[in-house]
Amino acid sequence: MALAPEDNPLPIHLVHAGQTPLPLKLRAFLDFMSPRLKARLSAV
Repeated sequence: MALAPEDNPLPIHLVHAGQTPLPLKLRAFLDFMSPRLKARLSAV
């Protein structure tokens, strides 16, 4: 029996190299992509 997508979530991680402070361009990218990835992957 195959699992439905909501029963088998895909882990997605947005990571950085640990620079301090976090570069503003990277912060902007993470803020931009996080809700879009959540929305796109919730449809999977």
